[in-house]
Amino acid sequence: MSEATSDQVINRVLEAEKNARHEVDICRHKAAVVITDSRERVRRIMNRADERISKVHHIADRLGEKLLTDININTNLLTEPVKIDKKVRIDVDKAISLLIAELIGENHER
Repeated sequence: MSEATSDQVINRVLEAEKNARHEVDICRHKAAVVITDSRERVRRIMNRADERISKVHHIADRLGEKLLTDININTNLLTEPVKIDKKVRIDVDKAISLLIAELIGENHER
């Protein structure tokens, strides 16, 4: 092999090495872009998920407050005295008296 040929081979090897390094740099850059884009997509997905979770919590809080309000209203309705017609009251009193008499063993007909 002549000296010129050896120099040409070395130059080709050096050029190939230079091209390989350039290709590696391009791959690194592309990988960095993919990673950056992926991180941004993940951040946007997480933000949307956080917004949706916040909305669900807000809806649950409002529903809980409404249920508590309804329970309080219903509780207040139950604690208000019930107005019973006088005839119904007499019939209920008679029924209670008959039940008591039966339970304690009295056999009185009313």
